[in-house]
Amino acid sequence: TGESHEELWFEQATYISTHIASMCYGAQLTVFFIASYHIIGWSVSVKKRTFWLLFLCLLTAIATVNLACSIRFNRSAWIDERNYPGGPFDFLVQQQSRPILTVGNTASILGSFLADGILVRSASVLTF
Repeated sequence: TGESHEELWFEQATYISTHIASMCYGAQLTVFFIASYHIIGWSVSVKKRTFWLLFLCLLTAIATVNLACSIRFNRSAWIDERNYPGGPFDFLVQQQSRPILTVGNTASILGSFLADGILVRSASVLTF
């Protein structure tokens, strides 16, 4: 390939990060099913169980969107747009504003915001 060492490293890191995210997604799905099972068995009000199940489903859906968008963008870089002028490296650098990547990044930020929000709420209940 005609890429420099730094460009090749960037391509490899981007490629590998998506695979690591896929493995983490598998762990997240496992936690999702275990948590759902235990939430359904709780002896609390239906309202509380419904809230936590919906919250859990929402976080899992957001993670699914994020990973799917990342996989689709990487497929574009290495398969669909392989002949992009400058190769995959230039594609990855110059096409950061594509809607598919924006949707994935937005999903990631939203998921972090929701998870942090519930953590702050839980901490405030314990503190006050």
